[in-house]
Amino acid sequence: MAEIILRKYTADDEAALKIFLTKGDNRHHVKDIDDWSRDKFTLAEYNGVIAGYLFASVAKENCQAFIYVSPEYRRYGIGAELCSEAEKLCREKGEKEMWGYYYDAGAIKFADKLGFYFTTSSIDMEYTGGIIPEQKQYMIRNCKECTKEDYYRCQYIWNKGMHEMRIRVGYPESKMVEINKDGFREFVDSDDNFILEDGGKIIAHGVISDDSIGALAVDTEEFNKGYGTALAIFMTNEILRRGHKTVHSGCEEKNINSRRMHEKAGYKMTDTSYCSFKKFD
Repeated sequence: MAEIILRKYTADDEAALKIFLTKGDNRHHVKDIDDWSRDKFTLAEYNGVIAGYLFASVAKENCQAFIYVSPEYRRYGIGAELCSEAEKLCREKGEKEMWGYYYDAGAIKFADKLGFYFTTSSIDMEYTGGIIPEQKQYMIRNCKECTKEDYYRCQYIWNKGMHEMRIRVGYPESKMVEINKDGFREFVDSDDNFILEDGGKIIAHGVISDDSIGALAVDTEEFNKGYGTALAIFMTNEILRRGHKTVHSGCEEKNINSRRMHEKAGYKMTDTSYCSFKKFD
C-alpha cells in the first residue's frame, strides 16, 4: 500500500501547488501563494506525487481548516490524514474546536465520519461592475492614524457581530471572543483596514484582502441604517481602484442583513460553501 506523507510547503512546490489552486473543482478562498499564506500550507504526497493540501489558519478561538484532495486520489485516506494534521495544529495552540470548510455538499458525509457537527452554509458573492457612486455623508478612512481605543472599538464591533450572527444562524455554542490586545501595530501598519464614522463614533469596520472584502462588521445597535452598504461600496471601489476587475465577498446564507447589503451594492451570488465544527476532548 502506498504511503501518505505530510510535509510543509517549500518554495520548490510553488508550481505544483498553483495547479491545485486553479483546478476547476477547487473553489477555496485561497487563490495564490504569498508571504501571508506560505506557512499555512501542508502538502500530502501519495506515491511520491502531491495529491492534496491543507490550508490551516490557527488563531485564538478561530481554527480554520481548508482541505483539498485531487479527485483521482480521493478515498485513499488522504483527506482524513490532512484533517488529523489540522487538529494537531489546533491542539498545539491550545484550541478546543476547529472549523472545516468545503464546497462539495457530498463532503458533509466525510466531515460527519470525522466527528464534525452542526453544518452551516455560506454564499460566495461577486461584483463585476464599475465604480459605484459613494455615500459622502459618512466619514470613511484608513486606519493608519487610528488610536488603540479605535482598534479596541473595531475589535469589539467585529467580535460582538460575529457572536450575535452565529446565534441567529443557530450555532449552538457561540461565545464572545476576547479582544486581541496584541494586534494594534499590525492594524495601523496595514493599508487594508477601514472604519466608518458617524458623528465621531466608529460604527463599522472593514478589511480588504487582495481582491476580496475579507471582513465587514457593523455595530449591531446600528443595523438597517445603511452603514454596512456605504462601507461595502467604498471598499468595493477601493479594490477596483487597486486594479482588480472583479471583487469577491461572502456571508452566511441565513445572515439576511449581510446578504441584502451585498445585493444593494451590486453583488451577485456565485456559489455555496459549507462549514462544520469539531470539538476536541
